[in-house]
Parts: sequence; C-alpha cells; structure tokens
Amino acid sequence: MTSTFFGIEIARRGLQAHRRSMDTTGHNIANANTPGYSRQEAVHTASHPHSVPSLNRQMNPGQLGSGVSVDFIRRIRNEYLDNQYRDNAATEGFWQAKLDVAQQTEIIFPEPVGRGIQSVMLNFFNDWHELNNNPQDAGVKAAVRESGLELASIFRQTHSQLNHVRNNIAHLDDANNVTGGRLGDQLDQLNDLVKEITELNTSIKKIIAVGSQPNDLMDRRDLLLDQLSNFGELTVTDQSGGMVTVKLFGEELIADDNQQQTVTAVLDDGWFELSIGGSTVSLDGWNTGYLAGLQKSITDVSGYIDSLNQLAEVLIEKVNEAHADFFSGDDSTDIDVNVSIQQDLSLIDGDQALAVAQLRSTQLINNGTLEGFYQGLVAEIGAKTRTAMNQITNHQAIGAQIISLRESVAGVSLDEELSRMIQFQYGFQASARMMAALDDMLDVIINRLF
Repeated sequence: MTSTFFGIEIARRGLQAHRRSMDTTGHNIANANTPGYSRQEAVHTASHPHSVPSLNRQMNPGQLGSGVSVDFIRRIRNEYLDNQYRDNAATEGFWQAKLDVAQQTEIIFPEPVGRGIQSVMLNFFNDWHELNNNPQDAGVKAAVRESGLELASIFRQTHSQLNHVRNNIAHLDDANNVTGGRLGDQLDQLNDLVKEITELNTSIKKIIAVGSQPNDLMDRRDLLLDQLSNFGELTVTDQSGGMVTVKLFGEELIADDNQQQTVTAVLDDGWFELSIGGSTVSLDGWNTGYLAGLQKSITDVSGYIDSLNQLAEVLIEKVNEAHADFFSGDDSTDIDVNVSIQQDLSLIDGDQALAVAQLRSTQLINNGTLEGFYQGLVAEIGAKTRTAMNQITNHQAIGAQIISLRESVAGVSLDEELSRMIQFQYGFQASARMMAALDDMLDVIINRLF
C-alpha cells in the first residue's frame, strides 16, 4: 500500500521536472545568438512505477505510476550535416587561399587601366620608331634612354613584388622549415585549435564519467572542429567516453588516447610537406584546405616569375641583337640599360632604331610578340582570380544552405522556446496546484478528522 504522502512526491517530481525544463528553455533563449550553440532539451520520462501488493497479486512493478523525472539534457545535433559542412569548409578554404594570393598578385599588374609593363614597353618601342625618323636628334635619344630605364625598372619592380608575394606565403629558416608567413601563421592557429580540442576531450570525458552531460563543452568542441576543417580534409570519429579522434589529410592528429600531434611544415624540392606525428603529407597532392591552397598559390606565383623572366630574357637578347649592348643583365631580376649608354647618349645608334622598333610586331616568343606574351600572362592571372572568386561564391552558397539546414535542426527558435516556456510554466503551476490540493487533504486528515 502506498504512503499517504505518495501524491505529494509525485507533485514534487512534477515541479522539479518542469522547473528544470524551464531552466533549459531559459538557457536556450539566452544563447540564441551564441555561435556554435546547439539547442538543448530536457528529456522527460516516467519514473519507475511501484507495485500495489494484495492477497492475490504478484509483487511486480508497473502497477502504480510514480510521476516524472528528467533523465538527461539532450543536445540536438545532426552529425551528417556537421560532416557535410566541414567537407565544404575544407574546399572553400582551398579556394580562399588561392583567392587571397591571386588578388594580391593581380594588384601588381595594373593593366589595362594603370601604367604597367605593357604600356611602358609600348612607349619604349614608339620612342625607337621616333628615333628612326630622327636618327641624330639628341632629345629623341634621351627619350629612348629614359623609356629603356623605365622599362627595366618596372621589370625589376614587378619581379620584386612577385617575389615578395611568394616569400610572404612562407618564411623559411636555413633548414627550409616553415617559421612564418601565411603558412606559418596558419600552422600556429591549427596547433592552437588542436590543443584546445584535446583539452575539451579530457574535460568531456571526466564529466560523462560522473554521469553528467557536458553539452556546452561539446558545442565548443564542434565549433573548433568546424574551424579546423578550413585547414584541410578532416575526419572526426566519436569514441567511447564522449571523446573524438581527428585525422587531417588522412593522418592522425588526435589519437584515441587523446594524444595531440603538432603539425609542422618543411619545403622539399619545391613542395611543402606537413609533418603530422611520424607521418609526412605532401600538400601538392591535395586540392582541399587552406594549407593546400597556399601550396598551389606559391606554385602559381613561381610560374608568373618564370614567365616574367622569360619575357625579360627575350627582350634583352633581341634588343641587343638589333642594337649592340643596349640592355645589361640576364632576366627581370637585373635588367637595366647599359651603364655606358646611360652616361653617353652618342652610343645610341639611330641607324639601328628601325630594327629595334620592328621587334614590337615580330614573333619572338611562343609564336607570338612580346606584347602578346605579356597580355597572355596578365590574362592568366585574371582568369585564375576569377576562377577562385567564382568557386568561393559557389561554396559560400553551399555553405549557407548547409548552415540553414543545421540551424533548422540545432538552432534556437525563439518562437518555439517561448511556446515551450508557457507549456512548462503551466505544467509547473498544475503540479503546484496538485500539491496544494494534497496539502489541504492532509490538513483535513491530520488536523480536522479527529
């Protein structure tokens, strides 16, 4: 037979369950705009029922309900959408790295609006054409010298700027280890994220071990994993005790014993290699993640420098064939007007001016003119910038759709939470009213019956 106070215990459990649900709803509302927060829900289950023994009834549970209990606070999350978001973030990171470097490179080539190599080279050949018309004019010879100096200067300047962009991607020590630059900064951020994730793994395991649910810590860990996925292909696997293991580019970054691997990079034969624990990953073999995007970018910039050098080499060779020793140097690094010509205008031979002027329309490089070759280089840079921008736009749109789907599952809807708040408020009030009614009944038995 149940106790006289059994009903009060049921009411107390109802009060406690609805109050805890109200607290959870308030927590959701307070974090409606918190990045990475997942909606939480107090899971109500019926308490263990009691038996009501009698002469012909077995002592089996389930004959009399004992109220409600909140077994745990559930975190609403969709693992499939998390993985889909991280895959897209890795691809977006790859193109973001390429776009960042491509835009920086594109500024170096101001065509067609600004005064770049093409306009200066055109001016150079026009001055030689003018000298052909006035072969003994000292003023025209001075113009030829100055346009030659300007052309050599802009070649050297462009080479220096491209080299600066390339070197800023990664700073190297004497052993070719990456110590700074964009790549070095990214590795520092990556290792900081991994360190924090392993610390969260430890905290989550301890809390679960004592029977609690560390929902907010799991949210923080998932947010960090989302950020980590930007660096490269990420594989996250749930382990017992609430921990996760993480692989980057297929190599173990956080092991099942929660051991963290520090990621470093070294330049080897022109390619950057990541060292993850005892494994090596060549970034050249990947097309996903910001780190691999930097590898592709440095390859692109190196190609632009090679093309610029090739253009300067042919220009120096052909101009010097038409007019002996006008230029000095071997490529865009050290091209200059010969010092003797800089000091003595009489060394500029007007009778050879036509041969130099005709170089502008002569096919000298890759079955095309010097100007055409340079235009092709500028077009290539522009095309790669547009491609990266289009890819970024596409993947941002895909990411926005995935985020919208994740928010529909894990996000906090204030309208829904306010509806739940009213529901739990009424549940709490009903349980309180039930307790008050039972109190009145007991008052009659205890104080008024006899």
